[in-house]
Amino acid sequence: MPSDYSINFYGNLIDAQTKLNPLGRYYTSSNTTIWIRIEDDSFNCFGVVSFNAIVNPEIILDIEELYTICKYSELPLVLDGGNNTTWQWKKSNSNIVLSTNRYFEIPQTGNYSVIVTKLINGLICSESKNFKVEEAEVPVLNLVESNEDGSIFVSVKGIATYTYSLDASNYEGYGTSHTFSNLTPGIYNVFVKDASGCEIIIAKDIYVFKFPKFFTPNGDGINDYWKIYGVSRDYFSKLELAIFDRYGRLLRVLNLHQNQFGWDGVFNKEKLPESDYWYKMTLIDLNNNTQIKKGHFSLIR
Repeated sequence: MPSDYSINFYGNLIDAQTKLNPLGRYYTSSNTTIWIRIEDDSFNCFGVVSFNAIVNPEIILDIEELYTICKYSELPLVLDGGNNTTWQWKKSNSNIVLSTNRYFEIPQTGNYSVIVTKLINGLICSESKNFKVEEAEVPVLNLVESNEDGSIFVSVKGIATYTYSLDASNYEGYGTSHTFSNLTPGIYNVFVKDASGCEIIIAKDIYVFKFPKFFTPNGDGINDYWKIYGVSRDYFSKLELAIFDRYGRLLRVLNLHQNQFGWDGVFNKEKLPESDYWYKMTLIDLNNNTQIKKGHFSLIR
């Protein structure tokens, strides 16, 4: 267009004819009609015309950046290239097309890309996406321990994210460690699996004990004896539960049988005063495994 002519855009015919409300340099709209007014430097109008501006919708390509496949699964990973016109699935940094179908079955781990096109309103639009496929790592137990408050702590070695269960059905937690709280004393099976859904499960049995924080030997029939809850002859062959005062003096030693009744806060036929007392538990299971736990509790009168 000659330099002595100008062109302006308007949203409707009336605005173009009256030169009101010209559109700015950047105008955002969906499908619409744009009006053009052309005039010279003397403001002589040489024409008002229109054209249709069509904005095609965004191509839907629901592809994640990372996929995890299960090592022992027989079910393949199949990706959907969406309701488009053409598809090209390739290994990244490769010109070899692996498939031109909408659905692509991943042959192995690695880096991939997909390019799709869609014919909309006579115009071919395209979209691409790079993605990675990894194999789920089998988790390795780092630590499984029960605590005196009736909880189980589990930590796992691995680069993936894991979830945890005590019944191999209801899983909870999300990470490389988890704590099960408010458990009743007894034996538990701890299960860990990859959070992506791979049924690669590891399990470990662990026993939960309950060490009371205090007891009140006042003869009211409530909390009169201190003992460890959860120790059973069904799982353990020997218990040595030593109780000390704050000076390290040995006050009582309980075995498996005696622990059922507990300690009444008496030493040499004398009632001991309110104070903190310490314990050391040495426990041997039926497989001759030994575990030792130490802690303290309060005697309240």
